[in-house]
Amino acid sequence: MKNILGGFLSRAAKGLGAKSPALSDGGMANEERAPGIRLVAVGEVLGGFKDASTPLTFSLKYGNEEIILDQFTYNVWESVKMTLTTREETVSLMKQIKPAAHIHQAIDELLEKKLLMEWKDTYNEDYFEQFALIPKGRVTDIKEDDYYVLTFLKSEPIALSMMGYFIWRHAHPFLSCNSTIQLVHQSTGVETALIKEDFIRWIPILVMYDVLSIVPNR
Repeated sequence: MKNILGGFLSRAAKGLGAKSPALSDGGMANEERAPGIRLVAVGEVLGGFKDASTPLTFSLKYGNEEIILDQFTYNVWESVKMTLTTREETVSLMKQIKPAAHIHQAIDELLEKKLLMEWKDTYNEDYFEQFALIPKGRVTDIKEDDYYVLTFLKSEPIALSMMGYFIWRHAHPFLSCNSTIQLVHQSTGVETALIKEDFIRWIPILVMYDVLSIVPNR
């Protein structure tokens, strides 16, 4: 089990680039692109659809809205979700599939549709009030300060720290991210400033490992 934890934290550290990310105020115009800002996936996958007369498309849920993406744009979204890459890193990873201009265009589309977020290094309460969190999976084991959470997409549990676990545990689709932080504070007694730091660190990781989705606050 410790190998799972080691691999989990190693991948997370590479994804975060040794920096603590935080949500920015939204997408950037092409001429204002900041290549060093991490991207994080937003929304929930409903599935892929194809019939004899149309190409494969994918449907994502953003709040009450269903957004249809072509296969390549969905692949960009999925790649960002699984790697926590920056814009330029995503282009580098996918440039053998499509030219850079196509990849930038897909990222711009995903940002415009709010299916991707850009992350900085500060917690913005006004911005986080717009979003809620949907937890996925179930706890399978607790060992010291490690909480093991299993999702239907994984054959083995993912290890969370105590604070990562409490953020996951108190996440709810009808509560804003700010409300989730307050619940964690009430449950643990930890200062909200410290919870925000762990929140900033853990949310991209939880999304990457599919134990959490970011959705609009209802």
